[in-house]
Amino acid sequence: MKIVVFLNGEYNYSMEFIKTITEKAFVLCADGGANASFRYGVMPNKIIGDLDSIEPEILNSYKRLNVEIQKYPVEKDFSDFELILNMIKENTVFNDSEVIILGSSGGRTDYIINNLMLLEGTKNVTMITENEEIYYRDEPFVIENREEARVSFISLDDTIMNMTLKGFKYSIENKLIRRNTSQLVSNQVISKKAEVLFDKGKMLVIIEKTLWKSVFFVCLHRFNLKSKTFFIKIFEKIIDFSFKKIYY
Repeated sequence: MKIVVFLNGEYNYSMEFIKTITEKAFVLCADGGANASFRYGVMPNKIIGDLDSIEPEILNSYKRLNVEIQKYPVEKDFSDFELILNMIKENTVFNDSEVIILGSSGGRTDYIINNLMLLEGTKNVTMITENEEIYYRDEPFVIENREEARVSFISLDDTIMNMTLKGFKYSIENKLIRRNTSQLVSNQVISKKAEVLFDKGKMLVIIEKTLWKSVFFVCLHRFNLKSKTFFIKIFEKIIDFSFKKIYY
């Protein structure tokens, strides 16, 4: 099963991307995330939260459509996102489901950081922003078919033991990595199969969709191309298509 979660953050995704990623998915909205699902024309299976940020008209519309709504007190011990993650973990129906998180960026800094920290210990959970995908790993893994993508590794442990990077522009071998370093930021995949090996450690992995977009904008401004809006729209279509092809 695929689960798509709408959080109450920024939404700069194309309509086509949202339509594709929510197809045949079980859709959960964290409170104000329902505002975004409504505007994209996506029917949620369930809305969870204290309902302090969902617009009243949208809430009433979903009530009329008999969407399941689980309301919590405003003063509670968990954020709406954590409530959803806990529900997914505790419900055996969702075991081994792929979970995609939308709208995790934008808004308050404390919520953005906390959303990222809540990924610790998760499996098969990926945050997707307009330009990046973010996920958690605590054992060796492989990144495939992402040549030229920029990748950063953010340690959640004091140290990552004996870390080796193969298939990256900046390779390392059996190195002790401490949390208070930027050594693992802004690397680049240079092969079809890039390996991340380590004996012990926990990290967030941040992968850019592509480097083409930034290069394209540099070219636009460098050569002062006319009809920039037209070229940008065409290029963004290509980016959306390429990302969906990679992700699926």
